[in-house]
Amino acid sequence: MAFKFKKFELPDSGEFSDVDRKGMELLGKHINDQLEMLAEGIKSEEEIVESVKSSLGKLGVSAEKIAEIEKALKEQGSEIRRSMSGSAGKGRTIREQIKAFLSSDEAKRAFAEKRNTALELEIKEAATTITVAANTSAVAALNTEVDRTIHYAPSEDTRVVERLFKGSTNSPNITWVDRKPGNGAPAFIAEGALKPAMDWSYVPETSTAKKVAVSAKISYEMRDDFDYMQSEIDNMLRTSLVQERTKQLLTGNGTGVNLKGIFTAAATYTATALDGTVEMANKADAIRAAILQMRNLNFYPDVVMLNPSDRASIDLTKDSTGHYISDELFRLIRGVEIVESTYVKAGDFLVADTSKWNVRPYKGIRVEFGWVDDDFQKNLFTVICEERLHSYFASVDQGAFVKGAFATIIAALQKPAAESSKVAA
Repeated sequence: MAFKFKKFELPDSGEFSDVDRKGMELLGKHINDQLEMLAEGIKSEEEIVESVKSSLGKLGVSAEKIAEIEKALKEQGSEIRRSMSGSAGKGRTIREQIKAFLSSDEAKRAFAEKRNTALELEIKEAATTITVAANTSAVAALNTEVDRTIHYAPSEDTRVVERLFKGSTNSPNITWVDRKPGNGAPAFIAEGALKPAMDWSYVPETSTAKKVAVSAKISYEMRDDFDYMQSEIDNMLRTSLVQERTKQLLTGNGTGVNLKGIFTAAATYTATALDGTVEMANKADAIRAAILQMRNLNFYPDVVMLNPSDRASIDLTKDSTGHYISDELFRLIRGVEIVESTYVKAGDFLVADTSKWNVRPYKGIRVEFGWVDDDFQKNLFTVICEERLHSYFASVDQGAFVKGAFATIIAALQKPAAESSKVAA
């Protein structure tokens, strides 16, 4: 498809010298280039007028004649715009049409006689239509807001671990003494009677600080070209280290380089007076029985840890009529904070008196930078994040931490079916 329209006409007023005519001839080539840019949307009408004026001035065309030409161009501007949206037909290129016009006898006579003449041009339609679909990347880039927050998966709750911290230390080794009971005990006696004897012993225990660490190798370009990368590296390493520390403080086995974990070191539920006495025993009953075991040893539990699925199971417990009774169940274990943790295996739980466990950092979390081997030559650097800390409890406080399996304790608590039938009768 092509657009046909009438183009520039010489003004019929004023005298045109040989210099002016030479300018008109050279103007043809310049108009040719300008019209192509107009047709392609590269330049506006105003820009073309200014470009033509500048070229004429450089060729020595007088200022008066330039003014006349400018006026004529502007008067025909609206016609040019209308013509570009008019009917179309097939034809030669703009360059070919203008070249043929300027070399025609009609154009030469018009210049010589100083009269108006006109050229009809066919402007070919663009090969493709400009659409959003054809420019998806550019449109998306110009219509996209950048969220500068770096998002990451949530991490495990650290509330229980925070309860275990009891202040820092300046020593890699901590020693304490446990007083172990021996034989004998005080008693009321008669006048002049032999006083009862008793004894006890002292046993030293020791904790050695363990190290948790992580590192990453980063390029200088990554640090320099990515805003906030320095703080992101620091945050990522610290977060990862804290998560590993939390896991070890709960489930570490205490051997070798591992920390001693509260869940691993906890005593197992043994027995209480509740065993075999509870009808329709459930998970809340099992937790209450573990609390009783601790109270019998004079400990005061403040936390119960369980897997999220077991907490959900308690929330959804119903009575025989289909009504939820979770409020009643949780009243059974009031006084302890319930903390869900994915580090606790589904079906298990832990009740603890956290005042009896000690976590004491020896060297707090620190982040350092350095070069390894030929890192400097490669514009790389290594970041390390590490911490040394103690995790321990006195062996005399073993009973302050009780763990158990819901199924096992519920079975121990359940009242035998035969006795339940007798009561019902």
